[in-house]
Amino acid sequence: MLARMGHYIMDTFELSQPTIDNGNATPIRDYVEYPVIEYAPDYILGEGVLGRCFPSRGLIQLKRDVHGHVRDRVKDHELAHYNHPEWSEFEVRAKTNTLKPPEDWYL
Repeated sequence: MLARMGHYIMDTFELSQPTIDNGNATPIRDYVEYPVIEYAPDYILGEGVLGRCFPSRGLIQLKRDVHGHVRDRVKDHELAHYNHPEWSEFEVRAKTNTLKPPEDWYL
């Protein structure tokens, strides 16, 4: 679902509830079922930032100027942060195949 609010274009996604890997299916935080995806300009994100995630607020921000497969990869990366806030940045990059710079990403 896309919606325009202020300077942002927002998108929402339904995700499964994240759990701790202890077999008990225990929620790791108060869960927001539909995280908001904001497409934000550089002055909001900062120079060189393609996306960022605020798991406790249910918010993901993506760079407005990024499109196509690079946007999909950044969105996957930030959704991994959202679903697994316990993972380090390196773990997220390794599991979403975003260790290399975007110009080296391929389909």
